[in-house]
Parts: sequence; C-alpha cells; structure tokens
Amino acid sequence: MSATLTAPASAKEWSDAVVKHRLGGQSIHSAELASASKMGFNQFLLCRVLWHKHTEHRSLSTKLQIKDSLKHAGKMLEELKSWSTYLDSFQSTKFIPEGTFAIPRKHQLEVETTKLEADPASFNTPIAARTRSKTQRSLNYEQTPSRKPRSDNAATFRTPVAETTSGDSLGVEEDDESTPPEEHEPTPFNPDTPIPPELVSVLFPPTIDEQIVNSALVTFLDAITLHFGLSSSWTLHRIPFTAVFKTAQFEARTDGYLRDRSGKPSVIIEVKPVIRVHNLVPIQIQETAQMVAWIKSDDDQAQRRHTTRLHVAQDRNQIFVMVAEYGQEYLDYLNDRPSSSPLRPRPAFLTMHQYGPWNTQRPEHMRELGPLLLAITMRADGEDTGN
Repeated sequence: MSATLTAPASAKEWSDAVVKHRLGGQSIHSAELASASKMGFNQFLLCRVLWHKHTEHRSLSTKLQIKDSLKHAGKMLEELKSWSTYLDSFQSTKFIPEGTFAIPRKHQLEVETTKLEADPASFNTPIAARTRSKTQRSLNYEQTPSRKPRSDNAATFRTPVAETTSGDSLGVEEDDESTPPEEHEPTPFNPDTPIPPELVSVLFPPTIDEQIVNSALVTFLDAITLHFGLSSSWTLHRIPFTAVFKTAQFEARTDGYLRDRSGKPSVIIEVKPVIRVHNLVPIQIQETAQMVAWIKSDDDQAQRRHTTRLHVAQDRNQIFVMVAEYGQEYLDYLNDRPSSSPLRPRPAFLTMHQYGPWNTQRPEHMRELGPLLLAITMRADGEDTGN
C-alpha cells in the first residue's frame, strides 16, 4: 500500500481521490471487485467511507449517549476487588496477582513480544472476492488434491481468506514428494472449486502473533463484563459477513464480536500484532470491508435500525474504538436503490469515527478504558433486551 495514500475524511477529499484514480461514474455495484485477497484502494473508495480520527476520548461517550452509564460502569468496576488488583499489577511485569484479570494481564504482557512492523506484502485482509455466478458452484472433495497451508511467515496478518477469482493463488502448496518443500510453487486456484467457509479457518489460521493480541483483547473484555449478569457475551468466533452486490460479492471475517442473546453480533472485533499508525491505510481498508459487509449482510430492518455500529480494535498494545454512522441515503447506495432524497442526489457516506489509542501497558489508560468498554457492552445489552 503506497505511503502516499490516505483515507478521505471529507466528501471533497473523496471526490478528489475518485478523480485521481479514474473512478468517475463507477459504483460498488458496477465495478469489478478486487481479484486479490486484499481489498484495493479503488474498491475502498467505491465503498464511500470517510474516516475521522478523534484524540479527545470524552467525546465518545457524548456520541454514544452513555455519559450516565459510563459513571455507573466506573462504580461497578470500583466495587470489584479484582479490578483494583489488576490496576495495581502494573507496578510489576514479573508478578501477576490472582484474580479475574490475571489471564488478560498475562496476555497483555505477551503482546509486547510481537513484531513492531509488518511486511506490507503480507498484509492480507480477510476478504473473498468472487463473482456471484461462481458462488453457486460447490467443492468436490474427492477430486481436489491434498493440500496444506504455507509454513513460512508470509502471512503475518493472515485472517481466514478464500479467493475464488480466476488465476489467483490461495497460498497453498501441492504435496509432491519429488520436490523439496522450499521449491514448491503456489498452486493456481481453480475458480470452479471455491473453498467452503467452514474450511477457510483450517487452511488459513491466524498467526501466533495475531492470536496473542486477540486473546489479550477478548479475555480483557470478558473480565470487564464477567460479573455483572449481562445477556451479551464476548467471543473469539471469527464470524463471516458476506456483502452481495449486483455483479459480485466479497466476504469479510472478524476476529470476534459481542454476541447478543440470539447469537448475532452487536459489536465487532479486529486485531493486528503491529502498531496502527505504521499500517494505517491497510488497517482502515480492512475495517471498512468488515463494516460494509456487516451492514450489507443484515436484512432491511436491521440496516435501518442499527445506523450506529461499534468496532473495537487492538493493534499490538493499543486499543481503539470505532463508531460507524450512516443514513438512509447511504443504504440506498449500498443496496443499489434510487436515492430517497428529494434534492439532487449527492454521494452519501458511511463515516468511521476512530477513538484512541488506549495503551494496555499504561494503568491510567486502562483505568479510563475499562468503564468505557463496560458501558459500551451495557449499551448493546440494553438494546438487545429493549431497555
């Protein structure tokens, strides 16, 4: 990803980028989706998403209208002995005291051993681009040669990916005893046999570094909410979302989510084992794909009801909260419908508000973040129960 690329923050910046990349007159419905496993910048622009970065954390509680529940959440945590024990544990990196937050603290310390930088060539987003006609074909297991995942470190960021576009490699190798492993070439993928979703995570498991960060985030979220009898729960389940458009579709997978009583996601999770600022545009593109696919995979009622959606991310030792907002005109674009606006149609956008970072190695950051994440969980829990 070119260092000169930046995610647009305004309609004008988006319009200028569209002209620069020669995308005038195109939409997500008419253009071909990316044929590689990562979403390209052009496809990102056609999603019509603006990114706003906020360094003032207090504005997040205002935007989510959780000021009162944030104060209540802070008092709830203060009553937990394990919470104060956790905050006190930052005085030492060698001794982890007993309590609910012992495992999260252990994983947070392990995160410090992950790589600081990423190989740009290995930054794969969990997207399967495919034409709609090809998705109807099934995989014949008996006729497919035995394959195994690559054993090298070429997929530092890899989350489950299935690529079904003609001529692309899945990054798997043939088992050929006559050829040394180091000389194997990636086997071209046959578009007639797309990989079923249930096999993707087997063929493309996350890397060790990514698993460490994911465990650090989800166990912390679990510990924050464990003792308060909420009906929602955080899970490591890598849920897939499929965005179906007029001529093509793509699939995006998250690293976890907040599961409501019916098992549906109310907040999604994404993690990376490197610092966000050093890989900002690729991360924003991936999170855009996840949010768009989540919205698009919902039914009409859910799309109209949940016009504010939350995304929690951890990039190495930094936690961010993204608030996605959109209106009916953006849904009209996403669903390829005539604009509902009585005025001359203008491009409508999904806006991603980024808040953070909160450093998991700084107790003052975690003291602020804990109540916020608990209040966010209670907000989602209240919406699920109708409160």
